[in-house]
Amino acid sequence: MTTNTADGDKLSFTEKASYALGDTASNLFWMTFIFFGTIFYTDVFGISAAATGTLMFAARILDTVFDPVVGMVADRTTTRWGKFRPYMLWGVLPFGLCGTLAFVTPPFGPGGKLIWAYVTYGLVGLVYSAINLPYSALMGVISPKSEERTKVSSFRFVGAYSGGLVVSLCTQFLVSAFGGDDKQRGWALTVGLYALVGMIMWMVCFANTKERVTPPANQSFSFDRDIKDVMDNRPWLVLFLLGIFSLGYQAIRNGCIAFYFKYYVGNQVVLGHSLSSEWMISAFFVTGSLATLFGTGFVAPVAKRIGKKLLYSLMMGIASILTISFYFLRPQDVLVMFVLQLVVNIIMGPTAALVFAMYADASDYSEWKTGRRSTGLVFAASSFAQKMGWALGGAATGWILAAFGYQANMVQTHESLHGMRMLISVIPAVGSVLATILPFFYALDDKRMKGIEGDLEERRKTGVGVADVHEAFGANPELQEFVLRASGLKRQTLNIALGSAMAVLVTVAVVLLGFQAIGWYDAVGIVASFGTVYWAFARLGKAQRGGWYVAVMVGCVVAGLSEQYIGVVAIIVFVVAWIHANGILSECASSVGPRMAEIEVAAQARPSASLLLEQGLLQARVLLDASASQKSIERALEQPGGDATLLNAGGVVMLEARSMQRAKQCFERAAAATSDVELLQKIRRNQALVTATPAR
Repeated sequence: MTTNTADGDKLSFTEKASYALGDTASNLFWMTFIFFGTIFYTDVFGISAAATGTLMFAARILDTVFDPVVGMVADRTTTRWGKFRPYMLWGVLPFGLCGTLAFVTPPFGPGGKLIWAYVTYGLVGLVYSAINLPYSALMGVISPKSEERTKVSSFRFVGAYSGGLVVSLCTQFLVSAFGGDDKQRGWALTVGLYALVGMIMWMVCFANTKERVTPPANQSFSFDRDIKDVMDNRPWLVLFLLGIFSLGYQAIRNGCIAFYFKYYVGNQVVLGHSLSSEWMISAFFVTGSLATLFGTGFVAPVAKRIGKKLLYSLMMGIASILTISFYFLRPQDVLVMFVLQLVVNIIMGPTAALVFAMYADASDYSEWKTGRRSTGLVFAASSFAQKMGWALGGAATGWILAAFGYQANMVQTHESLHGMRMLISVIPAVGSVLATILPFFYALDDKRMKGIEGDLEERRKTGVGVADVHEAFGANPELQEFVLRASGLKRQTLNIALGSAMAVLVTVAVVLLGFQAIGWYDAVGIVASFGTVYWAFARLGKAQRGGWYVAVMVGCVVAGLSEQYIGVVAIIVFVVAWIHANGILSECASSVGPRMAEIEVAAQARPSASLLLEQGLLQARVLLDASASQKSIERALEQPGGDATLLNAGGVVMLEARSMQRAKQCFERAAAATSDVELLQKIRRNQALVTATPAR
């Protein structure tokens, strides 16, 4: 990693505010879809709730797949403006055009309208990815300091929520002003105005920001390696699931608010004033946006005091309880609704800013761990999670409304109104509860990030080849497997993945028990969950056993079990598989102690350079015992021979410890032990570092 700013430099207010305008522009579209997208397509555009749900799911899945591609392309982009800033310049015109077309209602029949909706809504997602992903990644390179990035993140989400405030405050007024009784014309002109303002904001953002962190100069690019680095980044995996659950919560809850007030609350008299449902919808969104802005202003100082991950869990937990309480409100409890909205959004406001600051930390962690920086891919993968949450949440709103019998612009049945109450309370709270739990699996607290920042800064000055150590692990399958077992991270990753899949299955089971009819989306949920089971067993080296669990589930479906109970059967089979997978891990864990003892006994009885180097690397990277590691490597140098890859990695460990003489010995012996040209180049590079790096 290289930086273009001094350690003490702080970003100017102008730069932070300009960066924030990028998310204001994004949210002029994003929040229009979140707040009004579903009701626009059902009540104005003229397609059914079920078709709307499927549209939102299918289109988001498309650009979800597109996100990692954008991230990897951005990481490989090199221009005079940097890697990420140019995409704001290149994407601004398609951003405005596609966003406007999505809210144009063409004079077509039902089939033609549906095709138009799929094409324009799909294009919006693709263009949004192309401009917003590099914008998000820019935060990871705008400063090398985690604390400074947290401040930038606070500014960003003040900008984001300002966009949401504009949408909530102005949209319905502008639709009426531009269109009168012609809602279709009003929506097209309103969103066209948002597009024009957003394009200006993107240009200001582009002009006033700067990239200050670049990847290591010798970093090579590999698609497989990029994906592997992200998938091995455990903090990112936690944030990935966090993004799905938190965005699912927001998409479901905000997507149903317009329906809730239009059909469930209706027109009410409050404190002697007659309030229309349309007025209350705007006022409710405005209340939430203002409260969110207020809450976001406290992110940086509070996070600095108690830590980002603890603050996030506390806020999501409280918000979950308050969200569930909406279920018990009567139509006339308007004041209570607004008070709850105010409190929920003050509490929820800072959470998005915290998550994006943590994504930047995860990018630093990936570089610290692997020696490679893929900021664009890390943020693209985060957007992947958000889009998945948006897809599932937006689709769930349409599907659940349809399942409860919703009919647009008609008096709703008791069952349909009950569905709206569930959508604003219990159903989104499932996501927020899971988001409350997940940060406890996030390993990067503020204290650890300070250490990582220091290490990265030291490597930036010295150029230590940390990636060579990881290549030594990869070159030794037995050593690599031991690291996976000893680190304890594999179980955590497994249970997060299976727990998420279980949440999907439970949702499917509840839907099936309530409506006794399986849809294709239920089948997708079951298939995805058992796909996760197969993935888990494949990672454990037991793919055949995972295949048997999938086969059992397929057999149950083919055998004709009642559709109503398929979800329950799936949960039972899934739980058995989950227990089985953890049993395999327990067997692996029980071998960790004996394996370490075996290495120590063998090293004492018949010491060899390679065995002692293996021991030293394990002590350095798994047990984190630097002193013992140095002693093992010193003992290895007393023995003849040795594997060149392990010797090179041992030299890097000694170089990090500033033991220059031992590092020099390792590199010299590594060079003598190999004829591999690529490995020799790395060894020569590291030998040059011995001369350039001061000893301690």
